[in-house]
Amino acid sequence: MHEGLWCERPLEEFCRSIGMESGIAENEKYRGMRVSDEEIVDVMTELTEATGKEIMFFGGNVVIPPLLGYRHMRRPSQDFDCLTTENAIEKVHEEMKGVSEIFYEEDRGEVFMDFRGYPVGFHTDRIHDWKVPKDFAERATRIKANGGEIAVSSPEYLAALKIRRANCKGRFFGKDCIDIGNMLIAPMYRNGEIREMDYERTADLIYTHVTRDPETARSWLDEVAYFVRNANREERAAFGEVYTKLRDAVERRFGGNAGSAGCYFTQNSASLD
Repeated sequence: MHEGLWCERPLEEFCRSIGMESGIAENEKYRGMRVSDEEIVDVMTELTEATGKEIMFFGGNVVIPPLLGYRHMRRPSQDFDCLTTENAIEKVHEEMKGVSEIFYEEDRGEVFMDFRGYPVGFHTDRIHDWKVPKDFAERATRIKANGGEIAVSSPEYLAALKIRRANCKGRFFGKDCIDIGNMLIAPMYRNGEIREMDYERTADLIYTHVTRDPETARSWLDEVAYFVRNANREERAAFGEVYTKLRDAVERRFGGNAGSAGCYFTQNSASLD
């Protein structure tokens, strides 16, 4: 199933082949929309069934307590980003055509669908300008929910994608820093429900998909440390432990020897109490 999520053909080409129309999503109508954990899990469960279980979610709403998060540290994202297959898109297109909005959105390079009032973005071969590697889906985390399973991005890939977005945009979104920090400390509070992030793997993904410049990698990790502004004293201590492991893994992957010296967390955590 996981390997099958990977696709070589451009999504636009596939959409034309099945007669799917193009369009522009009215994003304003979803702005400010609030969604609960229960709604997020229910929509993911329904989409999993609607696509024949050929789907993996990777957006910001994956970092909530029932999935990869520890507690709510920001408002969950209202949109659902997912990786799926051509077969699944064709199936959903046939079943939802005339019932829900579904079209190829050229600007974003995704298939957009309004699913019961929730915005959903389907991707196959690319996520914006990033060519999806085969192991993105193969390394999915499977979480039991509503009597079944939901496949979500591994924490390693999700952290790397958020750092990649910062590198492409030239700035870190605060919500992405919070999400990465949340995923880092979640295993320490979830009593074995989810595994600890693989720091060496995350460092390798940063090297492969974000930057090969060690100074740039360090600067983005320093930004991640702003997470402590949203954490209490206990969480800051937990974060310091796992953050140091991640930073050290990045130093090893990039051939540096800076350790955690000079990073934002070690310099400023005391002043944030």
